Amino acid sequence: MSSVSTPNGSLLATSITSRRYGADPVPAIRAPWSDDAELIDKVAALRAAGEIVIQVLPGHEHEQQEFACDRELVVEAGRWTVRHLDRA
Repeated sequence: MSSVSTPNGSLLATSITSRRYGADPVPAIRAPWSDDAELIDKVAALRAAGEIVIQVLPGHEHEQQEFACDRELVVEAGRWTVRHLDRA
């Protein structure tokens, strides 16, 4: 696995073997792409705790096939919070 630095200083983990054809999607947390300092800190803390956090670029919300985002980061009462997604 390697890391790529982005313009806002965050790191993206990349892997040639990231496509796992036929494998079950991995549970993950979906987060918006933003330069919001509080969001960046929350994403870093979740990743440090072992969570997989997928930051989604605008217009690419449905391109995360290898992950089953069952939670998302949202702003509630002015704070970034992990919320479970309803699967209907």
